[in-house]
Amino acid sequence: MATTIMLPDDKVETVFDLTDLLRLIEDRMGWEARELLEEWIKPDSDSEDYIAYLEKEVETQKTRRLDAMKALRKQSETIAELIREKEIDRVKLSHTAGAISMITWRELNV
Repeated sequence: MATTIMLPDDKVETVFDLTDLLRLIEDRMGWEARELLEEWIKPDSDSEDYIAYLEKEVETQKTRRLDAMKALRKQSETIAELIREKEIDRVKLSHTAGAISMITWRELNV
C-alpha cells in the first residue's frame, strides 16, 4: 500500500515499502543516514536465535501434550472396557490407574 509523504520543501513523495523509504532517506540525507537507519532496524541475531528456540520449544511442548492426551485417552478406553465387563478385573484396573497416575505426574513435573 502506498503512503504519500510531504517533505519540508513541499515536495510530495510516494513510498510503497521500506526500500522506497530508505532510498528517499539516502537521496535527502545521504548514504550514512541510510546505513544508520538500516543498522537500527535490522533484526538482532540473538533475538532471532531466541525466537527460533522458543518456537521449537513450543512445538516440542505441543507434541508432548498431544502424546500425553493420546495416552490418557487409551487408558480411559481401557477403564471403559473394564466397566462394561461383568466382573471387574481389579489387577487390570489397578495397572490402568497406575498408568494414568504416571502420565499425569510426568506432565505436571516437566
